[in-house]
Amino acid sequence: MHDTSKEKEQPLRPLPHSKEAEVAFLGAILLGIEGVHEQMEKLEWTDFFLPFHRVIYRTLKTLYARGMPTDDLAILCDSLAGTDELGAAGGAGYVSSLLDGIPKTANICYYADAIREKSQARRLIYLYESNIDKLLTANGNLSGVIQEIETDSAHTRVDFGRKDNERPLFQTGADLIQDSISPEFAVEPYVLAGAVTELVAKIKAGKTTYVLGEIVCKAITKGPVVYLTEQPTASFRVALQRAGLIGTKNLFILPFNAVVGRPWSDIAKIAIKKCREVGALLLVVDTLSHFCGLEGDSENDSGAAIACMKPLQEAAAVGIAVLTIRHERKSGGEIGDAGRGSSAFGGAADTLLTLRRPEGRTRPTLRKIECVSRFEGLPSEAIFEYRDGRYEYMGKENEIAEREAEEAILAGAPHSEEKAETLDQLLNGSEIARTTAQRVVKKLVNEGRLKQTGGGKKRNPFRYFLSECHSAQTSPINGRSENVPSQEGF
Repeated sequence: MHDTSKEKEQPLRPLPHSKEAEVAFLGAILLGIEGVHEQMEKLEWTDFFLPFHRVIYRTLKTLYARGMPTDDLAILCDSLAGTDELGAAGGAGYVSSLLDGIPKTANICYYADAIREKSQARRLIYLYESNIDKLLTANGNLSGVIQEIETDSAHTRVDFGRKDNERPLFQTGADLIQDSISPEFAVEPYVLAGAVTELVAKIKAGKTTYVLGEIVCKAITKGPVVYLTEQPTASFRVALQRAGLIGTKNLFILPFNAVVGRPWSDIAKIAIKKCREVGALLLVVDTLSHFCGLEGDSENDSGAAIACMKPLQEAAAVGIAVLTIRHERKSGGEIGDAGRGSSAFGGAADTLLTLRRPEGRTRPTLRKIECVSRFEGLPSEAIFEYRDGRYEYMGKENEIAEREAEEAILAGAPHSEEKAETLDQLLNGSEIARTTAQRVVKKLVNEGRLKQTGGGKKRNPFRYFLSECHSAQTSPINGRSENVPSQEGF
């Protein structure tokens, strides 16, 4: 007798797909390689795996059906922009990059076959998963369900034509060099595809507002997002409204009250299955401890924490970007140890983020993101300000301090040498750090925006006044100088 008690749940494997073949085939279309239109007749947009490739190919098929050129990059981008899908295609930069490195004579049949075979394999996987669900929910009609599945299977034929070599369990260092692919951002600059990102913040610190406005809003332009929320529908609707996401068809929401009472393993399966059905770019769990059912001392159990993270790590292994949200412990702590409960949560994530108020006397609307990651190149910090229901990127902490010091110094500096003031006089009544002010004054003098007089000695200190071109300027509007550099989101 087969001992099912020893069976272990198998980890998710990546769904069959070939990004390289998809890129090469789309590039071949844009280059107008001979015979590419014959292959286009055999492929549908649903045969492509990556969401932005689906959008691009669907538009190219539409252009071809209308008798329009498919080898004109400008026409393609204009068509995507005309249907508000340029962002969903990865932007003009990504569309243009499809031509990079594509040879003038490409093996388009090979690429088309690879795309079609991977698509057929995915359809079989979906079919088998659907049959499993039917069998598990058959109740008293098991024999009828079995007959239905056998009938459907008899009519299902997949001709692979070409078989990939089975990948060995072990790889050498040379294999990893050949297979190395730079990680792709689902949402810059923190959320990577195929990785788990954790965001930790105090209760009511604005976690959901930040995630919806700064992450989900950007991810939704590239592909579907699956969002698990602990909030009831009424309050979450307000958050969606604030983020401008009400009515978004590419956002799939699972409220906790819809799955209350179910174990986390089942909830995770439901969420990941939905991600695979819709080709989700991002999965958000807000908050992880709530969905895992960990409260009090159980949240400190490292074994329970690892069990909670396991299905999310498996989801990341198939290319989904995963973002988990947790509450910060009352005592705070260094990033990596700030989350409430076991450090095993953070240990299982690839990128760790904290959302806090900046230290010192700062405006209550400011929030600081700090980051540590296994990946290189992610910014270690960023400052946001809450305005009109959303967080607006302001820059790094030192950039903001210097910008505000610059505004204050230029606004308070006298207009003539006779009335020139020392740095202490310029800073009188402000909360600007002296070291910051010294850097800013030196920069303003070097730029010629501030004039300096005096000998820099105790009895003859440096004094400052506005240069002629800045003396004629009006006071800053809304407390901001006209010379402040534009603030661009990252």
